[in-house]
Amino acid sequence: MDTLTFFKRVLAGEPNHVLTLTRGKKIFWNRNYPTLEAAAQAALKFNTDGLTVYHALGSFAGNETVDDQQRPKVTRKAAQAVLFKSLACDIDVGAGKPHESQLAAAQSVARAVKSLGLPAPMLVSSGWGLHCYWPLTAAIDRATWSLISAALRDKLLAAGLALDTSKIADPAMVLRPVGTVNRKVSEHSQPVRLLRDCPDHVLSAIQACLGLAAGAAAPTPAPRATSGTPRRSAMLDAVLDSPALAPAVTRSARPKPPRFAPAGQSTQMIVGADGASDQQILTSADSLYGNYRMRRVYYSAFSPIPDASRALPLIAPPLVREHRLYQADWLMRFYGFDVGEIADGHENGMLPLDIDPKLAWALRNRQRFPLDVASASREELLRVPGFGRKAVDRIIATRRITSIRVADLARLHIPRNKALPFIVLSDHRPSARLLDTAGLVERFKPKATQLGFGF
Repeated sequence: MDTLTFFKRVLAGEPNHVLTLTRGKKIFWNRNYPTLEAAAQAALKFNTDGLTVYHALGSFAGNETVDDQQRPKVTRKAAQAVLFKSLACDIDVGAGKPHESQLAAAQSVARAVKSLGLPAPMLVSSGWGLHCYWPLTAAIDRATWSLISAALRDKLLAAGLALDTSKIADPAMVLRPVGTVNRKVSEHSQPVRLLRDCPDHVLSAIQACLGLAAGAAAPTPAPRATSGTPRRSAMLDAVLDSPALAPAVTRSARPKPPRFAPAGQSTQMIVGADGASDQQILTSADSLYGNYRMRRVYYSAFSPIPDASRALPLIAPPLVREHRLYQADWLMRFYGFDVGEIADGHENGMLPLDIDPKLAWALRNRQRFPLDVASASREELLRVPGFGRKAVDRIIATRRITSIRVADLARLHIPRNKALPFIVLSDHRPSARLLDTAGLVERFKPKATQLGFGF
């Protein structure tokens, strides 16, 4: 099945179809497309260009705005979703997850739908995981979709199917389109492909299997009286959010239970207490960010204490190692770098202590430079040594009205010596000899100093 055929099966025909794109793991942006044909063509082009592509399950309206600099911006919020032509769920697969393989996940899906009397879904390999779709014969509105998706989630969980509960009833959910590539593991990319097709389903048949009367809300038990804030099910929330079903109820009148850890969760890693390399530490941090939505990972250099276990080292690691890990962590979270890009190519998986991780990456990838500041994309500029996020935003704003010269770097708060070997400006182009020379790395290393006697 090609991408366009897939979109026509699972997406509504109007109004706006949203693709969510990412380079790396931390930089996301959305694009609107008025037709399924345009969305499919764009998805294949972005996939060919090396981007990771997701498609929104719903179609959207009123999701185009402008940012602080009056640039067009496309958002993807639950309240902006309008129509849906399929129900869907995402199932995680892999070591340490509920299903060790796609086959085991598919077998669990088969047992669950059989026990509930549900029609068999379309199965799509997301590369590593499994996506299940129930395409419908006609599109439905957000309120109806939310109600039925919440009921589907509860029924599948009750039937013993382990699935991603954060997505299945979220109107802003995104999944991977057939015909693209999953680059989650950079060295082992996997195609997103159809495993099993199915016919379009009549909505009333699915409603009957879920215990929902066609065209009506599911019966919900009366809430129990409590001394604190009453809790409601997600299904009841969907009913109350529908103007047609509860016109007299307003959102402000419905108290919600407090969120767990509303500021997000964080953790700390002790560096140098065992033999873990920087690459292993960063891989663990990347897993915490990606799989467990950790808000922040902190790093602390191990400090020996008296009478400690013999398993612990007697000497503390250099503090600069802690600093390099924080820099690498920042590159993963805000600059679109993968762990492999940062740590691969270093001896024993250890980051160099004499230069920062972004500079080390640039020196290993000199074929990508010099970069023309006047035409490079934001993602490319973020990889230039000495360019921070604010500096890149200033460059993009400045180059719209004038060319950028060497003298402008100081006003843009960019260190000249660090950036000039890697960029092309209106009055500067580094020599090819400079980039190719083996001594370029020595230019950035700190100067050697004479050791003292300590007194």
